[in-house]
Amino acid sequence: MLQLKDTPLPSKSEGRGTGIRKIRNQMQLNNSPEPNFITDDDNVFFMTELLIHSEFEAVTERATVSDTVNDTVSTLESNPLKPIQNTLLELIQQNPRITIEQMANRTEKSVSTMKRHLKQLQERNLIRREGSDKAGYWKLLKELI
Repeated sequence: MLQLKDTPLPSKSEGRGTGIRKIRNQMQLNNSPEPNFITDDDNVFFMTELLIHSEFEAVTERATVSDTVNDTVSTLESNPLKPIQNTLLELIQQNPRITIEQMANRTEKSVSTMKRHLKQLQERNLIRREGSDKAGYWKLLKELI
């Protein structure tokens, strides 16, 4: 195993060995094997190979699929859309080629406000912009009720 006590550290590091200690502790908590530390011949840099046990990987993979579905549903329930966001979805449904400027005019809000709300809708996977800003269109990813 690589010993770090003789290895010089950059002045902006968090402290000698603290990050590696944290990695090793977390790996032990989930019963994963010890990390592998690989260095070059001159000890200028090193890489860390983190291995997890197969049982942990299978549980994580199963959880990811159901977590994604559950997170989407609970996000919409716990964090409902703002009225302006509902209005934007309706405008996009009526005209997928609507521009941000047209949305701003129709809602009597600023362009920056439109961009902010459109970004939030995209982050929630409700809409996506297809194509270029000039010739593209908005795509609804969820049906409106």
